[in-house]
Amino acid sequence: MSNPYQNFQLNVSAEIHLDISRTADVVPLHSHGFYEILFVAGGDVQYLLEDRRFQLQRGDILLIPPGISHRPLFPENMSVPYERLALWLHSDFVEHLKSLNPDLDFAFQTCRARANYLLRTPVSTWSALGALFRTIYRESTEQKLGWDVAISAHSATLLVHLGRTLYYLEAVEPVTETDSLFDDLFQYVLSHYQERISLQTTAQQFLVSTSTVSHLFQKRLGISFYHFLTQRRLIAAKNAILSGASIQSVWEPCGFADYTTFYRSFRREYSLSPRDFIRQNQENRTLK
Repeated sequence: MSNPYQNFQLNVSAEIHLDISRTADVVPLHSHGFYEILFVAGGDVQYLLEDRRFQLQRGDILLIPPGISHRPLFPENMSVPYERLALWLHSDFVEHLKSLNPDLDFAFQTCRARANYLLRTPVSTWSALGALFRTIYRESTEQKLGWDVAISAHSATLLVHLGRTLYYLEAVEPVTETDSLFDDLFQYVLSHYQERISLQTTAQQFLVSTSTVSHLFQKRLGISFYHFLTQRRLIAAKNAILSGASIQSVWEPCGFADYTTFYRSFRREYSLSPRDFIRQNQENRTLK
């Protein structure tokens, strides 16, 4: 099954979307080549950010740099719609802002240093930040004179306020969700995906049956153990390719048994070959 979330391309400075999910869905583990800032307007979902799992709250802001793996986890019975505003920033645009003033990267720098990409603040703070997200969205939908410039300007202002929030306020440290065996299994896969692990060896590591491992991954992530393992390996391979590694050199360090397995997995997950992925990325690398 193709992973459409992995192939989003951005060829403008900034773009914003309002998304509302009313039913449970399976969003594959993915990463982007651009920056994503997500404002949670409502809902009852959990979120995977790299190796941490959080229960989202209204007002939470996710600051996701390029290459960071992430995905939402929907409850089986959706009682409250999951509503969010997703702001995408082209990497060249962010680099340009950083060249004007390095402080515009403070928020993302802080998140990287803390290895924590979720910002949780008091109601008064996230209400003001949420209003700025809505201003950007209104510019996008109304498209009045100079709307694209306004979006870029407001996006830069948002980065300033996010940086100030992390610098001056004592942000609440979100508690990582834990679920005993599942989280131990999850962490094990993330730590050992580069190795030749399997369902059998993972089950043996935790002294449980393979059916127990399979059931937990299917129940909590909506996909099989092997599919999750493949997604994590592919994200690592994709990030290595974008960093300049050759296609032929990435498969083994990322845990694939051989190049053919890597190639077939890449095409199946992303609906294009690794070489086509490079070509597509080069075409969208600069702002139009």
